[in-house]
Amino acid sequence: MGDYSASLGNLKQFDEDQMEEIRIGMEEGLDVSIYADPEYMPLQMEAIRLGLEKGLDVSKYANRKFDWFQMDEIRLGLEYDLPVSRYANPELSYQIMHEIRLGLAAGIDLGRRTDLDWKTLEQLRLAHTYGIDLDSYVDRGYNSYQLEEIRIALETGIDIDLYLRPDFRAAAIREIRLGLEEFVDVSVYAKVEYSWMQMRELRLALSEQLDVSKFSSPLYNWRQMREIRLGLADGLNIDVYNNLMYTEYDMHNMRVALLKTVDITGSNQQHNISTTNFLISVSEDGMEADFTLLSPLHGRTKSKIRNLLKENGITTGVQKTMLEKLISEHRLNTPYILATGVPSQKGRDGYYQFSFDPKLIRSKTKSDGSLDLNNGQFFHIVKKGEKLAVYQPAENGKDGYNVYGETLPAKRGKEQKRLHGKGVILLPDGKTYQALTDGCVKYYEEKSELNVVKMVVYNEVTFATGDIHFEGNVYVTGTVGDGVTITATEDIIVDGSVEAAHLRAGKNIYLRRGIHGKHRGTLYADGSIISSFCESVKIHCGENFHTNYCMDVRAEIEGFTEIMGKKGSIVGGYIESLCGITCTTIGNPAGIETHIRIGPTEKMTERIRYMLMADDRVRKELLLLQKGLEKFHTQYKPEVYHNMDMYKKIENAIYTKNLEMQQLNEAEQKLDSEMYEVRNAKVIVRKKVYEGVDVRIEDVKWEATESENINLCKKQNNIVVNRNNDSLEK
Repeated sequence: MGDYSASLGNLKQFDEDQMEEIRIGMEEGLDVSIYADPEYMPLQMEAIRLGLEKGLDVSKYANRKFDWFQMDEIRLGLEYDLPVSRYANPELSYQIMHEIRLGLAAGIDLGRRTDLDWKTLEQLRLAHTYGIDLDSYVDRGYNSYQLEEIRIALETGIDIDLYLRPDFRAAAIREIRLGLEEFVDVSVYAKVEYSWMQMRELRLALSEQLDVSKFSSPLYNWRQMREIRLGLADGLNIDVYNNLMYTEYDMHNMRVALLKTVDITGSNQQHNISTTNFLISVSEDGMEADFTLLSPLHGRTKSKIRNLLKENGITTGVQKTMLEKLISEHRLNTPYILATGVPSQKGRDGYYQFSFDPKLIRSKTKSDGSLDLNNGQFFHIVKKGEKLAVYQPAENGKDGYNVYGETLPAKRGKEQKRLHGKGVILLPDGKTYQALTDGCVKYYEEKSELNVVKMVVYNEVTFATGDIHFEGNVYVTGTVGDGVTITATEDIIVDGSVEAAHLRAGKNIYLRRGIHGKHRGTLYADGSIISSFCESVKIHCGENFHTNYCMDVRAEIEGFTEIMGKKGSIVGGYIESLCGITCTTIGNPAGIETHIRIGPTEKMTERIRYMLMADDRVRKELLLLQKGLEKFHTQYKPEVYHNMDMYKKIENAIYTKNLEMQQLNEAEQKLDSEMYEVRNAKVIVRKKVYEGVDVRIEDVKWEATESENINLCKKQNNIVVNRNNDSLEK
């Protein structure tokens, strides 16, 4: 090794790819003799060459015993001046090297634990970034998958130790962790006699505030538990099928049958009784009985007619007034409604009573259509110990009856899912939620999430105060000066003006008086940005962007852009907004260059490709597992294969893969919805577009001539310009 010159004679020993690495090195003036060894694979040569290009001491890894992945880990460590001797050992896998390298970069030496697998090292490293020590859990025998769940729990401040056991699978620990996050009593199911899937059903039921005593016996398999849980959630009388004698398939069929009948009154079969003197006709739903005289009464009294009804099964809901009317009017061939049933009434659903308005009005609209941020409310301040919400449980419904006297059982109201979140606690009454800390409260209805987020308040932020980095909300009542940086894991709210500052929010940014960026300022929000105006600033927005005025801005908006009001203008700069743009004018009479882009990007297309590949992989794996299950079905009787370990493993694997497929389908649906919105994106201009403006939709470009009141969209491979729904040009 290393004794090869670059002579043509020696070069004949190398294949084409090796020759390419030598050629590149020679062109760059590198000492190719270090790697001009035919025993090196081309990728090993490349790793050494890349190190030489950076001026690194490649002798640390220029060794045939290292594969190219290992070489890369050592090379990257040398680039960052890390002590690579802690892991430069060909006996270590590249994955272990990778974790040790990342650990050294983060200030933790994992080289002392090379006896552990790389996944465990990964969990130790990730925990270290939160100041969490997992060594004691490793020593107790928890594997990497269990450690991951423990780490996540500890990172979120959950005390999970009380419920941990090394013989719990990672999936079981996850169910315990999720239950603690949702404030449910996990002691109900944190037991070895339950499988993780049984735990999941019990957790979901507790989270939905259902009575788990109905199916908490470990003798129920998880599928039986699921059928009972779903029945309880729908307010059904689960006593009909809540019995171990029924299989999960029996339970499913009985639950579906109950669902079909619970809202149907009566026998659903029309009942007619006819004689020469009268006709009784009962509606299909059993809720109405008509009595028609076909011949005179001849002395029949009310009591006799009641007896006639009773003899024909109509015992309930007889209408005294209509009966008297029949006797007094004595009309032939005229139906009288003599009996009516009473439909059942569903009970009131459970609901949360909040001590704050859960729906913030962050901005209002002025008479000219522009944003009014001065009167918006961006947060609710709460104090530690303050009551936030009280749950009002669902109520029983009121049973009804039909004319046959049959009871029509009422559905109980639906319980709401338990709230979960950070900075809150559920009191022992199981209904009252209280703040654990001072801060601002946030409620996300779609996720049943209630958080109290810490908030820091500044009068102003300047060089004198220095930069701000805060886990929570940052609220500035005054101005934000040139050159300062504010980062917050939640929202940033500024009441005063913002100059050439750098604002980075994990959620949203609200600027009541806008920003003068002076070509140096930046706004970066994972959520939305709402600002009264934006000038000469670089913007990245993970959701939607709302402002009254945009001048010389460079913006990347992953959602929708709305420039509001009569003066809602985009003047100069570049705005990319995936879901479209609505504004009043674009450009100006001087023809300033203004670039607009909407529609899908390559990044979104790549996400679709990845999703399709993942979908295909899981489908193939499911197919193989299902074929394996079918072999058991054909070779053994049910009482045999249900007790076989391999059959149970395949069943569990199918369940897990179905969950993975469900998650993929949900992600695909979300992406499809996003893509539908993006592919149908438009640029809508309420007044003028000036010359100097160009609009790009995907790969098609449109250059403006002065136009008014138009919208632009892509159809096939053309940009179509419409005014008042009439196509103008293509």
